[in-house]
Amino acid sequence: MFGFACDETPELMPAPIMYAHQLGSHLTKLRKAGKAKWLRPHAKSQVSVQ
Repeated sequence: MFGFACDETPELMPAPIMYAHQLGSHLTKLRKAGKAKWLRPHAKSQVSVQ
């Protein structure tokens, strides 16, 4: 959880958090479609931006 808002993204969240959320959503779609059978519901994502 991040405790601040910023104008880096339209969602007013820091870019790394938005990218991590998008990555997690995409991985969930792949898992549910059966395209990545090795993924489990507890998968996590982390994004670092320099």
